[in-house]
Amino acid sequence: MIKINTFAFFSILCAVLPVVSYAADGADYSSEPTGFLRFIVIGDTGTGGDGQHQVADAIRAVCQSRGCDFALGLGDNVYEYGVKSGSDAQFESKFEIPYAELNFPFYMVIGNHDDPTAEKELPGESLSGRYEIQYTYDKGKGNKDGKWQMPGRYYRVDLPGAPHPLATFLAIDGAPLAGPADTQYSASQKAYRDQQGAWLDTQFAQSDARWKIVFGHFPLYSNGRHGNAGNYGGHKNQGILYKNLLTDHVCGKADLLFAGHDHNLQWLSPVAECGNTTEIISGAGAKETALADKERNPAIWQAGDTLGFLYVVLSADTMRGTVYTVDKNDGHYESAFGSTMHK
Repeated sequence: MIKINTFAFFSILCAVLPVVSYAADGADYSSEPTGFLRFIVIGDTGTGGDGQHQVADAIRAVCQSRGCDFALGLGDNVYEYGVKSGSDAQFESKFEIPYAELNFPFYMVIGNHDDPTAEKELPGESLSGRYEIQYTYDKGKGNKDGKWQMPGRYYRVDLPGAPHPLATFLAIDGAPLAGPADTQYSASQKAYRDQQGAWLDTQFAQSDARWKIVFGHFPLYSNGRHGNAGNYGGHKNQGILYKNLLTDHVCGKADLLFAGHDHNLQWLSPVAECGNTTEIISGAGAKETALADKERNPAIWQAGDTLGFLYVVLSADTMRGTVYTVDKNDGHYESAFGSTMHK
């Protein structure tokens, strides 16, 4: 079930989207648990270029052999400046065409390139973000098969659905909160942080799902060039409101935090400041950058300068993650790292 935020700028309603799975193609994955969800985690995709297509091809191959129920899209869905309308041709060239052979829903969030003026406007007033939401409701038109799902700037999805979901997924919006905290819009941005924080508290309290998973564009911690929230780009207090949102309302409540923004792959170790929440960065869906400081935050595994994505098999007791890297030159993909979390 999808539950959408309702706030002062707009409110929308959404129907349940059925999950469509690939059937395994005869490969032996008999060790996969029963009663599970299988999904892709991928961010920073929307170039329409070779890198995006190479990663999409690798995802298709993995999903054909292992099965996929849905994907989490971690923002920067349309480079460089977002879309200009709900029927912008970039939806086709940077989403529909690259993922044409992936027959499952993508649950999307807003990134800074999707909403480039978010830091300079009152939260919720930017049109670019609204157009990406609008596209969700264009099923049968531009959004031909309903693959694109972004029913609000932040929203909840329970899967596989009521009354007893295995996981609650909470999509969050950091775009208005990732800049400096001393602009003329600070008061409204703080109010937006508090509003979203209260919403998160309510969703965690109401969910009886076995797993609680938060996904957004911006990382809390990162060994990439953007660095940690509150000090993004080495600038004091850059993204401090977003850091507050996560440390006060996500850390210790969510089992997993998925983020992008840095164009690399990082499976970070839990840290005391964030309780038992594990953060994984999967921002190499179309572009790749080096890791800026591998020692900034403790990592279980990390890799820069490569395209790639995360594949997850979630059961009642385990989260089995596999990181696939994709060669930017020839599209060759391989399993680079795997780990299992126990509930």
